Amino acid sequence: MRDFVGIAERYIDRVLDGKELVCRLNRLAIERHVEDLARVKDADFPYIFDPKQDAVRFCRLFETVQPSKWPTPMTMGDWMVAHDVILYGWRLKEPVELVDLQGKPFTINPRRFRIAYDRWPRKTGKSAHASVQVIYHTKYDRERGAEVYSAALVEEQARRVFDEAVAMRDGTPDLRRVIQKIGDSPCRRLRVSELNAVARPLSRDKESMEGLNISFWVGDEVHKWSGRGAYDVLRYGMRSRVQPLGQLITTAPSSDDTTSICNSLDNYAEGVLTGVIPDGRFFAWILEIDGEIRNAEGVVIQEAD
Repeated sequence: MRDFVGIAERYIDRVLDGKELVCRLNRLAIERHVEDLARVKDADFPYIFDPKQDAVRFCRLFETVQPSKWPTPMTMGDWMVAHDVILYGWRLKEPVELVDLQGKPFTINPRRFRIAYDRWPRKTGKSAHASVQVIYHTKYDRERGAEVYSAALVEEQARRVFDEAVAMRDGTPDLRRVIQKIGDSPCRRLRVSELNAVARPLSRDKESMEGLNISFWVGDEVHKWSGRGAYDVLRYGMRSRVQPLGQLITTAPSSDDTTSICNSLDNYAEGVLTGVIPDGRFFAWILEIDGEIRNAEGVVIQEAD
């Protein structure tokens, strides 16, 4: 097994040393993580960092599943390992006692982040990553009666991430033994019977998004989501869960976009990363090309075009 925590730490060090060039907003996300690490011992800081459980478990799953479009399992880039170690490694400091399906109590420190906004360029693995998340949150998240949704405004888009999760389940023997398929051509849902957990696609053009008890949802290509109605309904649907996560994935919106939720999320993410908006439960990982690139000392090493 690869040392995912060590990979993330070395990547973060390279970024901070200026040896790994990243865009301004991505560097701010990494600086935020490092600054928060320095605050963990503060009595009034509500979070702890413990990546050796869920973060490592997720990375191991990612490199185990067999995707439909490649002949071998995938290998995570260092930047993606850092992304997941940070996203899944941060927890609430205050533990919560839960009860499993057998009625036995157990204690967890719930995840810190409730919304994750990932704006990555095309062909960087957004959908494949989200498909692994669908599997992870259905089977391995220890969520009682998990409800996992691959969401979009239209069914075709909603099925894209879900269908790849189904293909990963079909191509991975260990997953076939523990995750059941309901329906065929196309599969309607994935189910883990012993956890009473279900994953399925969800689209606003086919059914209402209201009244759900969501433990995890992924919103695909949110630059195509006009208005914030669907986003707000899905976010509200997580309110009864102990450690829900809403994962938004998208490419950049067009320069003349004035209607999608994506521009609002972009502005909110920048506000969080720059410290203007105090939201410790919002995670953002934005990958883009800056007009100019500076090294660790702030010296411009690539001029704007």
